[in-house]
Amino acid sequence: MRPPDHELIYVRESFAKWRYSRPGAKPRIPLELKSLAVGLIASRSLRSVADALKLNCNTLRDWRDQGIMPSQVPTPTETTSSSQVNEYNFVELEPAMTSEGTIELLLPTGILLKVTPTTPPAYVARLVSALRCVER
Repeated sequence: MRPPDHELIYVRESFAKWRYSRPGAKPRIPLELKSLAVGLIASRSLRSVADALKLNCNTLRDWRDQGIMPSQVPTPTETTSSSQVNEYNFVELEPAMTSEGTIELLLPTGILLKVTPTTPPAYVARLVSALRCVER
């Protein structure tokens, strides 16, 4: 199994956050995101970067050919200090105290979701991702 590609995950999540919060229907992609995308091409194929970032290959190629300077992805230590970033791009923090609580969420469909302290992080990540899709 390959280790997670933290650079690609960081840039993919940056694009996702921008897409989710962008103003209007078709705003221009910020130069900072373009630079991060171009920076990934140096060590990965153009197709794999375009697919991961949900971009058109020609657009990504144009950014590179226009001379957009590639920028480096911040290392986890630069963005999280002493915390660690895992493969789901969550910042892991030390718990302030142990909790026996359960989070319950009743969806409009009548489905009751429960998250307990023993719920696997992978399940919580998929749940959050699914809820983002439903929210729109």
